[in-house]
Amino acid sequence: MELYRTGLTFVLASALLGCQTQPIKQAQHSNIELGPHASKYIQITNERAGFSTSNLLRAGANGINTSSQQQQLRFRFIWLDSSGFEISGLPSRWQYTTLPPNESFSLEMIASSPSATDYRIRIYDRNSTKNNDSQGIEQ
Repeated sequence: MELYRTGLTFVLASALLGCQTQPIKQAQHSNIELGPHASKYIQITNERAGFSTSNLLRAGANGINTSSQQQQLRFRFIWLDSSGFEISGLPSRWQYTTLPPNESFSLEMIASSPSATDYRIRIYDRNSTKNNDSQGIEQ
């Protein structure tokens, strides 16, 4: 009976884990979040951060559109304070760009506050379903 119960627990746990979906793909670069559709054709090749000449956090990423078609992206930089909270008042609007087929691209931005110590870059397909993060999305 104990073996049956253990086997049943394993099957249920496997089924539950197998049914979960990941709507957002975390790139191997820890500060970059790729939407589910964009992750099919975007390959991030480099993530970088540093400070500008005015001592503000500067962040960016390089990537490649691996598709043989032109793609349209929306992206957003989110600036975080030393506690990991988003810095209020910073404009963090979605921006749009068009990527030529099989071409490299670069995204870069400088924080507008010296309180910014970390960042996240969210990259989504322009035509994908809007995610829960609605701040700055133009309707």
